[in-house]
Amino acid sequence: MDGELAARLRRTRELRGLNQAEFAALGGVSRNTQYTYEQATRSPDSAYLQRLAVNGVDAAYILTGVRQELAVEGWAAELLDLATRLDQPARDALLLLVRRMAGDTHKPSHPAVDQPAVQR
Repeated sequence: MDGELAARLRRTRELRGLNQAEFAALGGVSRNTQYTYEQATRSPDSAYLQRLAVNGVDAAYILTGVRQELAVEGWAAELLDLATRLDQPARDALLLLVRRMAGDTHKPSHPAVDQPAVQR
């Protein structure tokens, strides 16, 4: 299997804040199978990639490294553009703020998101 494909798969999982077992469930495979995909010792099959796509994962990016263009409204595109310019702590804070504003109580995608800011 292509090491770059394995790296994109792992990065996609990490960006979603999921562990291997949780991401494997999206693709309908075991955690061990997910591990072999991410270690580039086994290639994912089309059924796995299709199940990921059904669950909102950009399977085309995993395969090709090219992200699908999303049709988003102007405000969402601007927010995304600005957020990508932030460093990781600022992105974590932004994500926490938006989740709280939306009343979302799901677990954070990054452990630092629910940590209080250090005051200096």
